[in-house]
Amino acid sequence: MIAISSQIRLLVWKSRGEIEREEGKLQDALESFQACLKLIPRSANALKEVAKCLFEMRRFKLSMEAYLEAESASHTPDWQIYYHLGICFLKLGDINKAKEYAHRAVQVSKQESCYALLMKILVSQGDHKSAIAVANAAVE
Repeated sequence: MIAISSQIRLLVWKSRGEIEREEGKLQDALESFQACLKLIPRSANALKEVAKCLFEMRRFKLSMEAYLEAESASHTPDWQIYYHLGICFLKLGDINKAKEYAHRAVQVSKQESCYALLMKILVSQGDHKSAIAVANAAVE
């Protein structure tokens, strides 16, 4: 009975957070997802939701820290974590870390957004040859 109760509370907090984020109530959504973390500490999914809220609030350093924690809590490589870490590092001005995580995202998933991020980083570094190679790999 207790486990079911915890699962229901978790679902309620998660659903509430998703609705609040959709409505643009980012602080409320953040608090709802943090409540999920109290129920299941180190939940990679809850940490990703917290990081997403922080990112949308333009709190890139805190978002990056939450994504790094989600990466450490995740049992499998997660392209979404890598992709968003790439963007966070790019926003924070660490182009090398941004490239590292964008590259990881491409290795784990063939999502168009991952390739686009890596190409953007390579072009910003003046590495057009590598950017073209990434573009070619994306269409293969």
